[in-house]
Amino acid sequence: MSPFNAWVLTKSLETLYLRMEKHAQNALAIATHFENHPKLSCVSYPFLPSHPQHMIAKKQMSNGGGILTFELKGVWKADVNF
Repeated sequence: MSPFNAWVLTKSLETLYLRMEKHAQNALAIATHFENHPKLSCVSYPFLPSHPQHMIAKKQMSNGGGILTFELKGVWKADVNF
């Protein structure tokens, strides 16, 4: 690794904790907002109380992370092609 790349990496690591904390807060806010949306059949995020493993996530994690999933009502999983 070049000295410049090492410096850039070091600078970004200084604020990684703050950025990840905000990332998780935003994911929770989005999951909470869409949890009861009429066009979604479910929203899955480990720090939502409705998540099946919510208590385990709270024990093991300091925050819920930045990834959430959702399912659209009326769309069969087989109908979605990637």
